[in-house]
Amino acid sequence: MTGQRATVDREQLLSLLESGKALNSKLDLADVLSSVLEIACRVTGAIAGSVILHDPKFDDLYFAAATGPVAEELPTIRIPPGQGKAGKVFSERRSLLENDLGAQVDHYKKVDEQTEFRTVSMVCSPLLFQDTCYGVVQILNKAGGAEPFVDVDLALLEHVAAQSAIAIHNAKQFEHVVAASGLHALPEVRGDLVPYLTDPSHPARHERLTVLFADMRGFTQLTMNLGDAEEIQEMISEFVGMLAGVILGNRGIANKFLGDGVMAIFRGESASLDAVRAAFEILRKFDRMLARWSKRTSVSLRFLDVGVGIATGKVIIGTLGGEDLREFTAMGTPVILAASLESQARGGRRVLCDLLTFESAREIIQIHEGPTRFELIKPDQQALPEFEIFEIKALRSAQGADRVFVSYHNEDTDLVTQRIVDPLKELDFEVFYSDDSIDPGVDFAERIGNALSDCAWFVVAVTEGAAKSRWVREEVRFALEADHLEGRVLAIQLGEAAADALDWRLGRRQFVDARGDDGDEAVATAFGKMRASSGSEG
Repeated sequence: MTGQRATVDREQLLSLLESGKALNSKLDLADVLSSVLEIACRVTGAIAGSVILHDPKFDDLYFAAATGPVAEELPTIRIPPGQGKAGKVFSERRSLLENDLGAQVDHYKKVDEQTEFRTVSMVCSPLLFQDTCYGVVQILNKAGGAEPFVDVDLALLEHVAAQSAIAIHNAKQFEHVVAASGLHALPEVRGDLVPYLTDPSHPARHERLTVLFADMRGFTQLTMNLGDAEEIQEMISEFVGMLAGVILGNRGIANKFLGDGVMAIFRGESASLDAVRAAFEILRKFDRMLARWSKRTSVSLRFLDVGVGIATGKVIIGTLGGEDLREFTAMGTPVILAASLESQARGGRRVLCDLLTFESAREIIQIHEGPTRFELIKPDQQALPEFEIFEIKALRSAQGADRVFVSYHNEDTDLVTQRIVDPLKELDFEVFYSDDSIDPGVDFAERIGNALSDCAWFVVAVTEGAAKSRWVREEVRFALEADHLEGRVLAIQLGEAAADALDWRLGRRQFVDARGDDGDEAVATAFGKMRASSGSEG
């Protein structure tokens, strides 16, 4: 369907060109996306808009930014591959203009159903940079749906999309440069540190933080035993990728990759807690990784292991290098000590830390040995003071194999308590259930986030109310994307809504239909399998 033709006045064109310049002056991706929508809606008169990006991991589309009446609801929704107008524009890489979406079968109506927003009209354009399509930008309901979009709106959005794709590409390139310069971290973690790279005059400063070194044991023997360069490269890439993912997931900064190891920095009041949790997540994931590797070769890989050293204290943070090459790093005794402890973490000792780290993380440490005295010596230098060090053997959170997060809509409280929570508690699971697990006055979002991070299982009650709940969809999204919950997400259908109404990916996972006469038996069987799995891992 084509729109009515119209002309662009000089003032509107100049405004658009200036907006394009401003857009491409930004390097922060979040700023780029919000600017895209502000420009697109302003020049077209649309009441709502969104930037929908492609997620290569799941090969689907997600709302990276949105504006309009239901903007806050959209980040919890995913669009399956090839579905809807956005999926069509993304796959065909061609813009479209539609002024009557009500009766069209290829419009992905689940977005409207879950947000209770009625899409009347749309213009959608691909975000193309050379051969790469990053996603799409779309605008909805011109003048609230009272006016049709016209050809000039399409032309304007295509111009915005072209400039946006360049800006997104530049922002992603900036992300890569920052990460390669010692600040591989979530934007909110590294935000105040970026000026060290962008401003040569930015002075170094002291900061108390926690440093973690992790290294694979037996890498040299691995290269000699296997001899296949491509296979070794694949294994090391998987290992280093795992290290980076764990560090970022625990709010750390992957500062240096050291062949088969990493140096990481953790900041803030929870730095030691975050670092210790990251260390044990590294151990768990390495053990699973090693089990997978062992199935691919007849060569024994039992000689492989991981060693982690952690130290806390005041360091100097700043950059090294000149105008063309600058690298952010931390310098000081804690860095040297963490590296030395990592080199000592072998022969069955996997995680060593200093006294400051131990005291700061004591609340989560279940089993440890020490303290023992450790003399830090650098070649050709006078010995530094002795340190008290500890071997951490187990965390209290290791008991989390019994911890289950139950996601549900608050209107279903009684039903979920009877059908899900009580049966779990009868099997001695520790259940996080927001009806009785959040103390008055505690920040709801923070408490939910912490519980999701600490749980070993995720169970969602699928009902009509849950399908419309932003919070339930957000919890499901987190669970499906959390590495530690891989294979541990269970949907229990208690109402007529299907599992994929919460997230299309949930429909591909295991679910229990508990609606029939044998529903309680089906739930009990599923929970019994969870109990057996938890027992085998405990």
